Amino acid sequence: KCPFGEYWFCPEPEEEKAVLGQCTGYAKNCKIADILYTDGTCSADVVSGKTPIGVVIYISENNCGWAMTATPIATGIQWRTGDEIGFIGVATSQLRQKAIEDFDSCTNTQKIIKQDDASVYPAAWAAVDYVPAGAPETKGKWCLPSSGLLYLLSQDRWSFNIAVSKIGGIQLDNEREGIWSSSRHYNDPSIDMYSVWFLCGDRSGYICYSDPGAVFSGHDGGVHEGIRSVRPVIEF
Repeated sequence: KCPFGEYWFCPEPEEEKAVLGQCTGYAKNCKIADILYTDGTCSADVVSGKTPIGVVIYISENNCGWAMTATPIATGIQWRTGDEIGFIGVATSQLRQKAIEDFDSCTNTQKIIKQDDASVYPAAWAAVDYVPAGAPETKGKWCLPSSGLLYLLSQDRWSFNIAVSKIGGIQLDNEREGIWSSSRHYNDPSIDMYSVWFLCGDRSGYICYSDPGAVFSGHDGGVHEGIRSVRPVIEF
């Protein structure tokens, strides 16, 4: 007998899955550094027959998850077009406090793209226009990661890199990669209000801020940073 009548067989229960691009609470089934697949499931190891879409980097208290692409979708890209000043600042604990509390990745990204097109804000538009193989329905649901997400990623690059290697991605620190965030730097009145937070390419446990026109390495106070990149994130 089955719960709702008599059958020759009982159907297998459907596998619980996430809805890519929105929070449904499915992330309670996942862990940081799990692999997220295009079918909305996650696992610690590669599952044959499934297509990876990213690596889990954050799970909130209400079981909303965020996954990041295992490979940069753009490198040597400006956050905002314009002359490259090359300014870089390493965030102190006081300066980064507001930044590490920012988890509004998609809200921030939408604010950016509403200001102008891809010729002015190429990094944000690259994230929004991203279409991964096997999941065309996710177009428009990808975002630049917030500074808070990048801060958490900076605390445990090791786990992220292990997961990335499992699915053939590019590990962090290759060419001292610096990932753009969607978060602007407003904390220091001496810095241009359009300075932007990013994951420091060669410093573990730090996020930095720089001129949004920066593309390649620069330096400030002896700190050297690498090429700017876009690794979008998606909620699930």
